[in-house]
Amino acid sequence: MTYDWQPDAAQLAAACLRRRLPTDTQPDAATLADFTAHFAEKPNERRTAQGWHERLAKWIAENRHKPQPNAGNANGGRRHGKRTGHAQTQQRPGLSAADARRLAEQQRREQAAGSPGGEILDGEYELGH
Repeated sequence: MTYDWQPDAAQLAAACLRRRLPTDTQPDAATLADFTAHFAEKPNERRTAQGWHERLAKWIAENRHKPQPNAGNANGGRRHGKRTGHAQTQQRPGLSAADARRLAEQQRREQAAGSPGGEILDGEYELGH
């Protein structure tokens, strides 16, 4: 792939047809520039001429489903609003997903069995304080 690569209309139409895109689909200048820049920086990736057209059709199809930043979105292009006031997840470095699930299940069982959750502090409890 080179930065100045241009798609052949007939090969791109065939690739788009296979992806159920309109056969007259043509990438805009920005999309083509993103595509060629992305793959030009991967010199070990090699494809046939039709293979590049197939990959371009896939690139176009994938980008049609992505939300466009600031496209009338009240959230400034984010998919979700800014989340505040919610509990933060605890991250434990070095803990695998399976270990985290086991730990969470163990904590759930302990709480369900009436085990006190959280810290246990020495001292006496006085109602109303």
